[in-house]
Amino acid sequence: MEVSAVSALPEPRVDPRGEETGDDASSTPSAEVPPPERGLMAALARGWRELCWLLLLVLLSGWAALQQSGLPPRTRPPKPPVHFFYGGGHLVQDFYEGQFAGLRLSDHDVSFLFYYAPWDRDSMRARGIIAELSRKWHKQVYFAAINCWWPEGDCRRSYQPSSYPMIGLHVRGVGHVPYPGPLFPPQHLEHFIVEAMRPLTYLNTAEQMGGLLRKHSAVVVAVLEGGLPPSPMYKRSAYQQYEAFYVLASMALKRDPFREVAFAVVTNAETARRLCFLDSLAMYSWNSSLAYDGNWAETGKIVSWIYRNLRMAVHWLSPSGVKSLALSQVVENSSTLILYTPRPSWEYAVLQEVAREYYSCGDEVLWGLGGQLRGMGCSYNGTLRFLAMDSNTYGQFVPPGALVPGIQRSVAIIYAAVKEEEYILESPVSRVSLQQFVQDFTSGSLQRNLRSEELPSCPTGAAVCRLNGIALQHLLLKDTSKDLLVLFCASWCGFCKTILHHFEAAARVFTGSKGIFFARIDASRNDLPWQFTMDRYPTIIFFPAYRRSESTVFRERPVSEIGLVQFVLERAQPPVVLAGALALCSRSRACLLRNLAQVAHRILCSPMEPWAKRRETLRKAREMRGQLIRALQQYSHRPDAHNLYDLDTRYKKQP
Repeated sequence: MEVSAVSALPEPRVDPRGEETGDDASSTPSAEVPPPERGLMAALARGWRELCWLLLLVLLSGWAALQQSGLPPRTRPPKPPVHFFYGGGHLVQDFYEGQFAGLRLSDHDVSFLFYYAPWDRDSMRARGIIAELSRKWHKQVYFAAINCWWPEGDCRRSYQPSSYPMIGLHVRGVGHVPYPGPLFPPQHLEHFIVEAMRPLTYLNTAEQMGGLLRKHSAVVVAVLEGGLPPSPMYKRSAYQQYEAFYVLASMALKRDPFREVAFAVVTNAETARRLCFLDSLAMYSWNSSLAYDGNWAETGKIVSWIYRNLRMAVHWLSPSGVKSLALSQVVENSSTLILYTPRPSWEYAVLQEVAREYYSCGDEVLWGLGGQLRGMGCSYNGTLRFLAMDSNTYGQFVPPGALVPGIQRSVAIIYAAVKEEEYILESPVSRVSLQQFVQDFTSGSLQRNLRSEELPSCPTGAAVCRLNGIALQHLLLKDTSKDLLVLFCASWCGFCKTILHHFEAAARVFTGSKGIFFARIDASRNDLPWQFTMDRYPTIIFFPAYRRSESTVFRERPVSEIGLVQFVLERAQPPVVLAGALALCSRSRACLLRNLAQVAHRILCSPMEPWAKRRETLRKAREMRGQLIRALQQYSHRPDAHNLYDLDTRYKKQP
């Protein structure tokens, strides 16, 4: 007979203490189980041993560090410098160890000095430009590059540059002339070198003088030969006068690297009489002339005298950086026309002619000046200032889309200080277009230029539509039949992106209503009228239907879906409020019943309202009641609306 496995097991015995034991408990010894307290202590003992070893290791490491603290620190010498101008094809003498020995400055009239740091990014970018200039001008100019970063070099011991690179010219007889202009574009640097090589212009005809005045803000003319009344200056020979005037023109390059003031000489008495130059040294500008009667030997005083009395019709504006306030301080104080153009350019010469014509208030016409703008700056209160900015160096200040790279290199913009508007010259820059541009601004007939980005049409069923400037103005000024909630954001605003999902969630609550429109606009890519220009982003504004002027700014922080929905419900039209309430109550039967009770109360109290409003009140109440009942029908338990129907028909026959 088979015995099951269960019945074959020995039955446990219960000892007097209530513990179960097997039949062979007395014969077979069992392993003792240590108490829990003993196992815990063993684990702690093992942990303490590891902790002690770790502590001993830390103490030994600290002792070794203390033993080494008395020794001098170990330093590795820097790698020796290498040639910065490597490869062939250039004619730059590279003093890569920073030494001054070997510079041949006294052997050349003009020497170009480039102080660099091998690791500097701008120094590496300028390396190719200087190599190209050396290939072009090596016969007239000596080019030298000096490593001014190497600690053991003469340059580093003599100078402590705050930035790299440093560029300058050494003119024999004048000394060092630093270059304060930008490295890029390279035309500025080349123009600086050419002006140092040829600081003077010889005058022979009136046409030459007129050309210099059109190109420069002023011209300083020196007459170096007889035919003039005796003066203390003629105690010197003509050669000494020429040498002093040459040094004067070279020294002026330190203050004026772009040569706003030209220097010209007349070496023939007959030419001086023909051009009516009656003074040995005088400064001529577009509307005045001023003679200097001091000593020619005092070149420093003459340079100060020139730039102290200089009157410019157009000024070049050179902000120190992108965050500079120089431009804002100019345009906020007065209306300003700014020409963004490469420097130099013929468009700048055209702007100079227009500005001189605008400011010319005298009866006489100098150097061919005259035209339809003549004297306008003296007969109107709103005087216009004229400035120019280098579009290659300061292109980030140009409004987006105003300049087309490769097609359009210059653009004129008027910034109106009073209206806080800007006007862009749409046609190419010329004398005629600039004159008409200034005339239209003075007469007030210019239309403000507003940027509006190209966007695809809004997808069907989208909760939030993205608008451009034109579409938003249409909704704000023409299509006012709907409530409008607009999110004003900017592409550079990070917080705008974080609240966008809250804005879209709030918009989906009102998708069942056709009486409200949710939109967002990128204000950094679209220009809006000043009344719709925000001072901070993001900004949410509610524009009520038919009453756009009564707009309200959403000021609750932080922005949330609940806060936005409540903000709309407090200000929207009744149908919009009903749609929002139904959307919020669609999952709550108690909420629907509560709203239905409020509608019933509204119907009961309608006889107390004026007769003119009673019919409209009943119509809206019946409409709300119907929508609430349809919403309640989604549930299995439908409300008993019989009494409400009776209350409604009770006043249905009232006029």
